[in-house]
Amino acid sequence: MYNLKKNCVAIGRALTLREIYFLVIFFVAQGIICPSFEEFSYFFLLNVIKISKFVFALLVLLGQICHIIGALIYKAWCRNIDTRWMIFFAMLVGILGAFLNFAFSKRWNLDWGIPDMVFLIFTDTVFSTVSTILYSLPILALFAKITPKRIEGTIFAFLTGTMNFSRSIISPNMGTFINHEFVGVNKKDLSGYSTLTLISLISSILVLALLPLVPTRKQLREWKEARKQSIEDKKEGRKAERARKEEEEKALLEKKEG
Repeated sequence: MYNLKKNCVAIGRALTLREIYFLVIFFVAQGIICPSFEEFSYFFLLNVIKISKFVFALLVLLGQICHIIGALIYKAWCRNIDTRWMIFFAMLVGILGAFLNFAFSKRWNLDWGIPDMVFLIFTDTVFSTVSTILYSLPILALFAKITPKRIEGTIFAFLTGTMNFSRSIISPNMGTFINHEFVGVNKKDLSGYSTLTLISLISSILVLALLPLVPTRKQLREWKEARKQSIEDKKEGRKAERARKEEEEKALLEKKEG
């Protein structure tokens, strides 16, 4: 019971660390600002572009392979780059990807002379790889750096769960709400799909405002040193308080003896 209580206290203290609650705010705000319309993208590909479910599955498989390639590239060349810079580049690439998705929904790729499948394969390959290099792995590496000792697994799971909750719950539900209230796209009527992609493009630009919530290496070092200094000051304060009480007790004892 003592160990459980001690661990719970340590977890509570960890959640008050700036680098941790900043990231929690970042993920939650990102989920709200960036709605997801993946369900409607699926129906757009099948009903408008007329690709088969088998081809769609192959595109998903290609994306997973690209994640592996992205992980290898990150390990080889990108591990020493500051996380905030990586997230910044990921946001810029996200804006480009949202624009290309909007262009695809307007069928501009045909005006540019790019067939649908070529456009899909190129964008899926490139952006799946880049998202792994610039966002997923740097964020996970940051989690590993900021988790306190003895509760690493708990805090890492909490941060990962918060990120996944934002991606898989908050963002899709925001997308569903926006579509239901303002656009009205469904699998039978996809005429407003380009409006959804335009909303995604705008939201991908707005999310840049959240970048300061991602701590830099310098900030992590400064916050850690500040906490260490605060602990040392508290120790010195307790020592001084004990010394003062001892002096008072000694003076009181001498007074009684005298």
